[in-house]
Amino acid sequence: MQEGESVLRYYESIAGQSQRMLSAARAGDWEDLCAAEQECARLIAQLKQLGDAPPLAAGESERRMQILKQLLAEDAEIRDLTEPWLKQLGEMLGSTGNQRRLGNAYRVE
Repeated sequence: MQEGESVLRYYESIAGQSQRMLSAARAGDWEDLCAAEQECARLIAQLKQLGDAPPLAAGESERRMQILKQLLAEDAEIRDLTEPWLKQLGEMLGSTGNQRRLGNAYRVE
C-alpha cells in the first residue's frame, strides 16, 4: 500500500464517522453521536501520527478535498442540530443549580 492510499483511508474512515455523527444528530441519538465523535477523534489522532506524508497524487488530492468539504458541511449541520439541544441542556442544568441555591438559601436549620 502506498503512503497516499494510507492517508486517504484515514480520511475515508473519518468521513464515515462524520456521517454516523450526522445520522445520530438527526435522530437525536446523543449517545451514538458521542461514540462516533470519540472514534473520529481517535482516527484523527492516528492520522496525525503518520506525520509528514509525501504529497498526494492529483486524484488522491482531489478526493481529499472532496472529503474535507463534506466534513465541513456535515459539521455545520451537526452544529445546527445540536446547538438547540445543548442550549436546552444548559438551561436545565442552570435551572437545577438555581433550584439548589434557592433551597440552600431558604433552608431552615
